[in-house]
Amino acid sequence: MPQAPILPLTERQERILQLIVEHYILTGEPVGSKTLVSEYSLPVSSATVRNEMAELEEIGLLNQPHRSAGRVPTEQAYRIYTERLLRERVEHPQSWWQRLPVEVRRRLIEEYRNLTPDEWEELFVSTCHILAQLSDYLAVVVAAEQRDTVLERLDLVPLNRTQVLAVLILRPGVVKQRIVRLDAPLETSRVEAVARLLNQRFAGKTLEEIYRTVQEVRTLWEMFEGEEREAAISIARRTFSERFDWEVYWEGARNLIAVEEMSDATTAAAFFETLESPETLVEAVGVPQLVTSRSGELHVLIGTEIPDERLAHCSVITATYSLGGGWYGVVGVLGPMRMRYLNVIPLVELTAVLLTHFPELHDTAQALTAPSTLRSG
Repeated sequence: MPQAPILPLTERQERILQLIVEHYILTGEPVGSKTLVSEYSLPVSSATVRNEMAELEEIGLLNQPHRSAGRVPTEQAYRIYTERLLRERVEHPQSWWQRLPVEVRRRLIEEYRNLTPDEWEELFVSTCHILAQLSDYLAVVVAAEQRDTVLERLDLVPLNRTQVLAVLILRPGVVKQRIVRLDAPLETSRVEAVARLLNQRFAGKTLEEIYRTVQEVRTLWEMFEGEEREAAISIARRTFSERFDWEVYWEGARNLIAVEEMSDATTAAAFFETLESPETLVEAVGVPQLVTSRSGELHVLIGTEIPDERLAHCSVITATYSLGGGWYGVVGVLGPMRMRYLNVIPLVELTAVLLTHFPELHDTAQALTAPSTLRSG
């Protein structure tokens, strides 16, 4: 995560900067010195606060939209603010969780407890749905398999004489699909026999083992026999010769339409461009760099730190998770730079923790009172 530069801020300046950021996040209005003194009972005069704000502006932490207006935080101010929150998370883990209302924690945990352990597709969809609702921003869940992911079963669904739908059931119950075009026509009556033959050879093996096998035509030819040999080889090569891409789920784009910072037509168009393909969204939120992190690690990208310049007015909060069996991924929230970090950061972290420990969610009381006991890493 990018580190904020060491700035010579006094304790009072740090407090004033924190209040300005939080007030601006809450109201969206430039913050003046009189507002800070009256609403937050600062033990100094408005003139003193005004002088401190002028210094914060001079070092690049505040902007003044108009001469007579108050100040608004810059991208660097948000960075300093969020890093302070992350330090508090490490130093005071128990009180950190209390930032998230107990009703939110209860609703989130109940959502997961109502899902069955093998419904992984539903798990990802439900995660996006509840996270978008609770954050009021765009929720993103990315899942990917590691090389040691095991093929539990392969089903073939005939589409026509030259195409079948290959359905891969992968441990722990995740489903992948790929339309396969055959080298030669295959009668529907023979599809089941081909599927049975493929399962005899590949079920129980990792995707990496299968991937290496299908690269060798001679090995495949020796592996299969009988009248289904050519069809089996054709389907095997087209199903497993390419690695599966990320599985990307997202929900909540409508939440950002009402956000003032996203209301500009050009900004909104650029944002929706990032949702046009899974690959674009994955790159935009920096997923390739995150999956090497250990499960449960938090990341905050603000403005120009986001890899995709079309999201320069946004912030992204992500956390990594692991489902076991070689499955891992990233869960996150994308919203305006004026995001409610105080609530969203612990919300994203708790979601990643619940995803990682999904099969273990039986003791609701423990999870509600001490979610830190579930932390991985």
